[in-house]
Amino acid sequence: MLVAIVFAALGFQALGPVLPPSCSPSFQATALSIEEALQNHDFAKASDRLRLLPKPSITFSWDDQKVPAAYRSQFRASGDAAMSMWKTRVPGLTFSQKPKGDIRISFEPVLALRAGTNMPAAHVGFWSEDPTAPRLDYVIGLKRGSPLKGSEETDIFNDVAYCVGSYLGISDGVYDTYTMGTTDLSRPVRTAISGTESGTVHRNLQVVRTLQEAVKAKTPLIAAKSDLFIDPLVVDGDPAIQGDRVEFHVQLSNRGNGPLAFSMFPDCGCTVVTDPGVVSPGANRVVSFAVDTTNFTTNTTKHVAVYTNDPTTPVRMVTLNVKIKPRFRLLSPLGDTFVVPNGGLKYAIYLIPANGTSLEPISAKLTGPISAKVSFAPWQGVLPDPELNEGPLPRKGYKFTLDISGNLISGRNQATLQIFTSNPEFPDIAYPINAQKGIIALPEEVYMGLVGKVPKSFRFQVSRPGTPFKILGVTSNSPNIKASLVAGTGPNTYSISLQYDGNARAGELMAAVKVRTNDPKQPIIDVPVRAMIQ
Repeated sequence: MLVAIVFAALGFQALGPVLPPSCSPSFQATALSIEEALQNHDFAKASDRLRLLPKPSITFSWDDQKVPAAYRSQFRASGDAAMSMWKTRVPGLTFSQKPKGDIRISFEPVLALRAGTNMPAAHVGFWSEDPTAPRLDYVIGLKRGSPLKGSEETDIFNDVAYCVGSYLGISDGVYDTYTMGTTDLSRPVRTAISGTESGTVHRNLQVVRTLQEAVKAKTPLIAAKSDLFIDPLVVDGDPAIQGDRVEFHVQLSNRGNGPLAFSMFPDCGCTVVTDPGVVSPGANRVVSFAVDTTNFTTNTTKHVAVYTNDPTTPVRMVTLNVKIKPRFRLLSPLGDTFVVPNGGLKYAIYLIPANGTSLEPISAKLTGPISAKVSFAPWQGVLPDPELNEGPLPRKGYKFTLDISGNLISGRNQATLQIFTSNPEFPDIAYPINAQKGIIALPEEVYMGLVGKVPKSFRFQVSRPGTPFKILGVTSNSPNIKASLVAGTGPNTYSISLQYDGNARAGELMAAVKVRTNDPKQPIIDVPVRAMIQ
């Protein structure tokens, strides 16, 4: 304290606290406005603006008047679960409901279109500096997507988790598996709080405490603003052969007066990035990325999210264009999913090494529930490569023949051809295959899980790859489940929609769905449907 008073008396001012990477523009703007007020010795303004920063003791109001009565308890439970997740990841956080809280959560039937899209927003937040209004007014749409689909418990969990993260000052993320990932579509599972997100909250709250102490002591601070420039944002790599490690470099420049803190996150485990760091004001730093191309056979694009404390744009995306020539190709005229007739099938797979690449097979075996003899021999001939948009071309390599018996179990049988080679970089090459007998349902039995007194929709598929067929009709023997063919699907694979009306009695619900086809050998495909009604 004495040091701060002496420095202030001498006219010296320290820089404000370094803001962490990936804190939100709203948090940064508020923190910097407090630092600017302290820099100008306007301690009353700095004190007043402290109330705009997030607090670990969060109050909220929950307005579900527009939510249908049947959904209210489930939606509220989902919201409570999202808050509990935050308390688990950030010890010290508390949530309490008040008529006028820091956050107001409410619902509307459908929200306006998101700017620049033709899709309604799933949720929107409005920030206010009015002391009589909530700091964050957060509205959730009861319908989302295009076409519109009713919001479900998982959507509410994810939306409320995102809302809390926004209040705590985390910027929007770029990967939608994590809490701050942004999307207006439904996600099938609950998001999780990443280590970066929880770490940002810890550092944000430390910044809040530092500013509170500075305001209380009336300590002048210089507003520290970083200003990031990345050159280039899109990098084209040199041509490489599959298996090579391709390196990229970009320069981070800090044009601001405060330290630039950064951390980087790739969209794939194949990409290695520079560790988190700091770029001093006015300085430059070259950072590197490396992409392992072992698992890629064609040109690919990787992205690296660069999270910083730049107050204008805290998250930037660097694009890495990787040009790859495959080390080898595995080609099969029948594709990787096929039908085996009763008399069995000789299934061929061709291993085509790249020119100049030594990839001699030593042995091969088939693992999985498919009975087959495997043999191989050198081969040359003409084959297309549809995946690479190549027509029939002369090729040279090895032909693997799988002599598959017709004695398959029901359903789709998955197996893997493993090829062991003399190449130390690719000693074990795997090619997955799927074999089935005739027309099948995927899955063969539909389990809806635990459902309540609200409508739900489910889907399954009916498929016979390589041999078109027609579905003539779909029926259900349950008054609570309507089955129908999804328009536009087929002719090898059809989607069947199941609509549960929400009116079944509590207990186990069992139904039978019959799919009529034009195949005289399989005129009816029976699909059992089960659910537990709570």
